[in-house]
Order: sequence, then structure tokens, then C-alpha cells
Amino acid sequence: MIFAAGDRSDFIFFIEDGSVKLTVGSRAGKEAVTAVLHEKQFFGEEVLFANRVPRSSNAIAITDLQVVPIERNAMLRVLSRNPEMCEAFISSLVGLIAHLNGELADGLLYSSEQRLIRTLLSVSTPSKPGTFPRVLQLSQQDLASMIGTSRQRVNVLMQRFKKLGLVDCSHGLRVHGSIRKLVRED
Repeated sequence: MIFAAGDRSDFIFFIEDGSVKLTVGSRAGKEAVTAVLHEKQFFGEEVLFANRVPRSSNAIAITDLQVVPIERNAMLRVLSRNPEMCEAFISSLVGLIAHLNGELADGLLYSSEQRLIRTLLSVSTPSKPGTFPRVLQLSQQDLASMIGTSRQRVNVLMQRFKKLGLVDCSHGLRVHGSIRKLVRED
């Protein structure tokens, strides 16, 4: 756990290596994964709000992780004095907004099967053509919360993908690139 919802926001973080999942929870105990972030991305940007709002999400490392914590005032100084850093930060924020807009559109336009495929492809690590790229260590519940369905539905879909030879679970979850053809059918 890097930080929890409600914590004081004193630092913004830059991922040098590894992956982080951001989650939100309800009072009823439900949890949803709102983003999976990778190297060269920022998180904890609420620290830059003028009124220093508390953290709105949980940040949890899902791989070995190397992050740089950057104090609020230091980040503001760097952004005002370093155009390259400012551009990289703005690019990171615009990428996050585009990702969130895409997730919203996916939820409105695509079936749970297509959303799962798109999610599996987005969290897969690159590999050689024709091989099965490894998927970050996410549970079926994590995947379900990312696509807005139940863990049971994800389980049914994963069993179907296994039978079709599109995923391999023998040494951690791996996804074959040919799974893309199921997304293109619609």
C-alpha cells in the first residue's frame, strides 16, 4: 500500500519501474480498480490542488515497484521552471483523461467479453510476436471491477478463452495476441 483513500496528500509519485493499481471503495465494502499505471506515469496528482484535498483513492503496488515521491512545492517549482517536465506531466494527465474516457465508452458500448479482452491486452507485458505475453498479477475480482461485471462472469469468460487457446494459465496468466480478433468482430 502506497497510500489509502482519506490520507493526507503530501506527495505526487512518479513510477520509474513497476506497476500500481488505483482503487476506490464504497461504504458497503465494494472495491473497484480505476486504473493500472506503469513506468513513466504519475499518480497522486490531487496533491497539486490548492486546498490540499485528502487522497480519493488507494494506490497499491502490484509488481516490484520503484517510485519517486515528489513533495508538492518541489513539483510546482519544477513544473514552473522546466518546460520539458511540465510537458511530460501534462502528457501524463492527458493520457489518464483519455484512458478514463475510453473506459467510460467501453462500458457503454461493448459487451463484458470485449471489455475483458481489451483490459487483458492493456495490462499485458510486451512480448515477441506469436508468444503469450504475461499479464500483471491481477485477480479475477480485480479484472471484474475494472470492467464493471462480476467475478463469476470473468471466470466464465476466462474458461471460454482457455478452451479457445487464447489464454494460458499454466505459469501465470498469459494472453495470446490472437485474442484481438474477438474485439474486431463487433
